[in-house]
Parts: sequence; C-alpha cells; structure tokens
Amino acid sequence: MVDVSEQEIERPQKKQKSCYSGKQGYHTLKSQVVADLAQRARCDQKSGQIICVRCEKGRVHDFRLWKESKIRLNKEIEILGDKGYQGIQKIHQNSQIPHKKKKKEKLSKEQKKKPIVSYHNGA
Repeated sequence: MVDVSEQEIERPQKKQKSCYSGKQGYHTLKSQVVADLAQRARCDQKSGQIICVRCEKGRVHDFRLWKESKIRLNKEIEILGDKGYQGIQKIHQNSQIPHKKKKKEKLSKEQKKKPIVSYHNGA
C-alpha cells in the first residue's frame, strides 16, 4: 500500500511557490508512506510494517515522490495506490489503482463497479 498525506505548514518567507499545494489551497508538506499490509494479515496486527517514508514540499506530485524514493519491490508484491499514482503500472506491473476518467470520456459500468481494496478502512 502506498499513500500520501499533506500537512499544512506556516507559509515560508522565501520560495513560497515550492510549498504551495494547489489541491489543498495552502502551503503543505507531503508525506508518503509505503506499508506492507500483507504482514498485517500474517501477524494478526491492526497495521502493517512501514517499508519507506518520504517527505517533500507540497507542490510535488504523488507519483513523483514514488519515483524519487527509488523503492524497488519484488515483482510478486501487489501495490495498492490512489489516483495520484497513475503510471505506476509501467514501473511495477503488479499494481492496482482506481480507473481515472479521461477528458470527455466516461468510465464504463465495469470500471465503476471494480472496487479497489480500501486500505483506509482496514480492509
């Protein structure tokens, strides 16, 4: 499982643009966490083992954080991510991310129905 969280920070005096998150509308730091949820199931734990943590300024895209962290996982390991990780399948074949609607196109009924495991809800 890979996910990014944004934390609001005080506006920097210099280089404000690098910390500004257009999505959130304020200055942030992003924290990416890569966790092994399979271990959670094996060990009957409430949370998985954290494999990697990376922090960056709020302007950085989620997928760029992944690429710059240079994490190399075994091909058999399944990666669950959100829409911010579009393109991860090119790097890691065994990845699942939600389908993203393209401009002027609609998602098919099959794409809408296909759920991605909700790791936020402990599934």
